[in-house]
Amino acid sequence: MMPETEAIDSNPTAIRLSQPRQSCKILPAYMTNSLRREREIVEGRSMATERRLERIFAYVAAQHRREAAKDEWDPVYTADYRWEHTQRVAHYGDLIAREDGFDRELCVAGCLLHDIAYFHSAKVQDWKDHGRIGARISRSVLLDAGFSEKETDIVCHAIAVHVDGKTDTPHPHTSVADVVSDADNVDRFCAYRVILRCADDLGDFQDMTAPLPKRVDQLRGYREKNPLETRTGRKLFAGKLDLQIAFYESLMQDAAMTQPPLLEPRQEQARTVPLE
Repeated sequence: MMPETEAIDSNPTAIRLSQPRQSCKILPAYMTNSLRREREIVEGRSMATERRLERIFAYVAAQHRREAAKDEWDPVYTADYRWEHTQRVAHYGDLIAREDGFDRELCVAGCLLHDIAYFHSAKVQDWKDHGRIGARISRSVLLDAGFSEKETDIVCHAIAVHVDGKTDTPHPHTSVADVVSDADNVDRFCAYRVILRCADDLGDFQDMTAPLPKRVDQLRGYREKNPLETRTGRKLFAGKLDLQIAFYESLMQDAAMTQPPLLEPRQEQARTVPLE
């Protein structure tokens, strides 16, 4: 796991689910500002499966709408950001599960609910607990959506451990937990996060670029270690890190040139004085 402080912890060994489900594809579900549409398009699955994921999606969307009306959110990591992040994580989770042969429905359900605790913000006193709080919130949501007790246990475990690898209820570690954690970390290093990281200092170029050498070193360390658990997750994560490193290095070059040019004195060509 990689908590939001970006300290790196290791996951237990992944356990594949014995019977991966059939294909499931989530298409973009960006919401308009006025309607905040609560629709997930799922292809190639039974109607029952469609309804289960649609119910989860609609529940999370409704929680977002309620919380977005409040003023208590961080000015950068807003309720809208959390909702947008959740949708991207669901896409990454689906991609990882599809490519690596894991249960796509359970992975997508876990990704949709992984940050649900933030939409119950009064209950989150410490961000490190939001996975465990989210797991408790999600249990009844999953059961009401039609997931079995066993499926619910798997998804809740994945939600609980995605922050720091710890859970309130012992459960064997599963591939679903690896996928949810990997998908979350892939998006946390996306291009948009670069913008958010720089947002506070956009008015002061020097303040914005001063921390970048340390940040690039940190990213290179992540790139070398690549602590994600799934094959596709590691590939996606490496790509995100390469993008950020290249951008920050370019910004550092800009910063190095944001100063008066050093003009060397022009060398006068020596004159030859003819001898008489």
